[in-house]
This record gives sequence, C-alpha cells and structure tokens, in this order.
Amino acid sequence: MSDEKAVVVELLFGSHLYGLNTPESDKDYKGIVLPTAEDILLGHTSFHIDKSTGNDKSKNGPNDVDKEFFSLQRFIELAMKGETVAMDMLHSQRKDIAHYGQYGWIWEALQDMRGELYTKSMKSYVGYVRKQAAKYSIKGSRLAVVEETLKIIDDAIKCEEPRKFVTIGEIALLLPDNEHAGIAKVDDTNGFAFYEICGRKFQFTNGLSYVRDCLQKIYNNYGQRAHMAKTNEGVDWKAVSHAFRAGYQARDIYIFGSFKYPLDETDFILAVKTGQYNFEDVAPMLEGLVDEVEVLAAKSEYPDKVDAEKFHTFVRDIHYKIIMGDL
Repeated sequence: MSDEKAVVVELLFGSHLYGLNTPESDKDYKGIVLPTAEDILLGHTSFHIDKSTGNDKSKNGPNDVDKEFFSLQRFIELAMKGETVAMDMLHSQRKDIAHYGQYGWIWEALQDMRGELYTKSMKSYVGYVRKQAAKYSIKGSRLAVVEETLKIIDDAIKCEEPRKFVTIGEIALLLPDNEHAGIAKVDDTNGFAFYEICGRKFQFTNGLSYVRDCLQKIYNNYGQRAHMAKTNEGVDWKAVSHAFRAGYQARDIYIFGSFKYPLDETDFILAVKTGQYNFEDVAPMLEGLVDEVEVLAAKSEYPDKVDAEKFHTFVRDIHYKIIMGDL
C-alpha cells in the first residue's frame, strides 16, 4: 500500500475474525484508506489495493498474510449493496483492529451507521447462501418434476399426425404446474410466453426436441449432484461453511437487529468447514436456513433499500475536508 494513502482502519478478517481458523489458516486483513486530494480531483476515488505475501500459483499457508484495502468510497459502495465483505468488517470488534490511527473516528461513524444498511433484501447475503445451497444439493421434488416433464415431452414427440406436436407451447397446459414448474408470466416487452422449470425458462416457440435436450442435461446434472452429496465427493466444505455463516448472520440481523462474532453456531460451522458431516445431512439444513431467512426478511420492518443519499453525503463531506486540507 502506498504511504500516501491515509489508513482509516485495518482489521483482522477471515477465519481468525470469525473464530473458524485452523492450524492451516493464513492471516487476512481488510482495511479502509482515504484518497489523496489529487485522487479526488482526478476522480480516482473508488479503488482497492491488494497486498499478499503469497503468490497466484499456490495456496496460501499459515505463515502467509493477505491484506486488502478499500478506498472509503469503494467500501461504501460495497456496504450499500450488502456485500458480505463490507458487512463482516462492520461487525468486527475493537479487539480485531490491527491499526487504528487519527482517522479512527471515521470507522466509528461507519459502525454507528451500519444498522441503516439493513434492508428486506440484503441480496448479496441471501444470494450467496442460496447459490451455495444449490451448487451441490437438489431436492427430490425438483428431480421428480424434471423427470415427469421429460416423460410428457417424450410422449408428445412420439405422437403421429394429425396430432404431431412441435413446440413446448403446444403442450404447456399438460406440463407440471407446482412450486418448481409452470407457465411463467408473459413478457410484456416482446409478448413471448414461457414455461419455467427449476429456474430455467423456455419460450413457447422453442421446439420440443430442443427443450428435451436441455432438460436431460439438467436431469443428468441433478443426478450427479445427488451422487456427490451421497459420497461427499467434490464438495467445497469451506464454501459451504461460509454459506452457513452468512445465513446465520442474516438471520440474526432480522431477529436481533445485529450479530457478533463468534456466532453461537461457530462450533457447528467449523465442523462443516472441516468436513465432519455428510452433505446429504447438511444440504436440507442449508436450504431450510435460506427459506427461514427469506421469510424473516419479508416480515421485517427494514426498508426495501438503503438511503443512499445519507452515505453519499458522508463520503462527500470527508472528500471535501481532504481537498480543503482540514483532514
């Protein structure tokens, strides 16, 4: 990091912050720096700086140190989006601070404002958990609906003239209609109607053979995931543990209005991280956590979105002081 960038705060981050470190864990630090007056005048105020003792060709070891610093504006941008890196930093404690200089009051002000970053969506939090839940697991009901749809399409393709079916739209009313599949709302932009199944949309004009090929790939992929879950093969346990942690953090925000490290579930998360469970057992728990968080979010009294103007004003005032030499 260039010495000309004034440090607001430097924090312990990653597994050592979460209380999930193992003997193999490296040290991670995140921080916030201020731009110079020249940066501001040139419009170079949204940036980050990486420093690491490791290299790109090998995994970091316990003696390696990763450091990443965000400019104040970049940090605010991440925080307003609900990005987990910013939210994790904002929920650190004084004991996690590695460097806290004359600009520490800026960090204290940001932590005081963190509650105003909570919204009903917090898409980055919930989205990350759902992505990891879907990466390896597959509910049997989803597998069943794809299988049922494939059978109906196969029967339709076998039909002879004069009832020969060509497009998915011609048999849409015969296809499954449930939580995982059904006719989607017509797109008002182009007038196309869709049949949606397990998150995949097909225009009514799509040919049956094309749809069948796509669904067969989905079915095969689901089968592979189910096998992986049973044998614990190919599961990124570290990523899965991150998903649980993010889910519990979001849940605590909606229930208690905040969270604090270490989480009450830290022992369980560490056991997941070190692969002490069968994925078949933890997958339903992760999916259930996502569902719980989404219900809590919908019922919460948090706003739909962040009051961006307040945070923009905060950054603008700091930048003005830098230019005027008052900071």
